Amino acid sequence: MSRIPKQQSGGEIQPFYLALMDKYNQIVTADSTNKIRLVINVTNTQNYRYPPIIEGDSTFYLSYGLVEIKDVAFAATPGANYSISLMTEAIDKTKKSNAEYMKSQGIDQIDFKLVIGLRECEIGEQFTSSGKCVKCPDGLSFSLVKMNEPGKIIKLQILQDVQIPSLAQE
Repeated sequence: MSRIPKQQSGGEIQPFYLALMDKYNQIVTADSTNKIRLVINVTNTQNYRYPPIIEGDSTFYLSYGLVEIKDVAFAATPGANYSISLMTEAIDKTKKSNAEYMKSQGIDQIDFKLVIGLRECEIGEQFTSSGKCVKCPDGLSFSLVKMNEPGKIIKLQILQDVQIPSLAQE
């Protein structure tokens, strides 16, 4: 199991590579029709206010047993932890060692778990109604407080023709 800590809700996950490896740590060269699918594990997600969603691709094709997971964003309740399974049909469940492993673990699918720890929204980000933490546009708006629930950012207004009295003595 791997972890992605302090991920921004709604932010893009840093690209990473995944290799299918056998029990001898050799890369299994699966053909390019095999896929890796990202699936959100729904255990306990009903306890959170904002449902988890994967944005972007959630299916990736293997090339010689390797795959690059990229262009994926994840949004859900800021401050919570979520689990995603990376699943594939490229693992032969009929092989004796795989069947024994699945039986010993009490599972019917060999997958790879990825835990995503979402951080709270930070100062300078807007907490949206979908649970995303979106950076306020530079020079256009701002947030001086850490938002713990959806809120509005303050738009900057350019003041024209305003004369401010000088504090310097003349």
